[in-house]
Amino acid sequence: MAFRFYMLGLATLFLLLVQGSYLPNYIQQKKSCGFAQTIGKIDRCGIKHILTTGASGSYDLITNKYISVAYEYEVGGSNRIGTRFRYLMSVSLLEQSSFLSKHPVRSDVTVYFDPSDASNSVLSPGLNTADRVALVCLMTANLCVIGFWVVLFRRRKRIRMGLPCSKEVKIELL
Repeated sequence: MAFRFYMLGLATLFLLLVQGSYLPNYIQQKKSCGFAQTIGKIDRCGIKHILTTGASGSYDLITNKYISVAYEYEVGGSNRIGTRFRYLMSVSLLEQSSFLSKHPVRSDVTVYFDPSDASNSVLSPGLNTADRVALVCLMTANLCVIGFWVVLFRRRKRIRMGLPCSKEVKIELL
């Protein structure tokens, strides 16, 4: 029984850590739909590869790729520099290659910025399908963990009260 609580505790902690890093960026990405826009110029644009190391210290075959970009834009007579493509890193390879082919260095690009804080800007506002799928997966995992906690607490309560944890079902064969 203690092992189950230990594993559920770890699962709950893992979900809280994932959500703690995902949800604030999700909310910001959703808010970016209402940002004002201006025209900027691309200073640097490319794909950044992040190699992950395995248990043996060697590099894994799977690398994380995301758009690494820097751009200049002007808001209210003041020049700004932005480096954020999206708040969330869920960008398909097709979207990455499409963006890179359409926006070489020194090309014009539409910059979306927060009117209350002009230094807060993105190039790709709003939510895409991958963002919504990730949220649905997180919510499903939450519901499963909450359901397991409810079952275990009810079971512990029944044990403390001296009641059987489950009902016996007799099956008679004819």
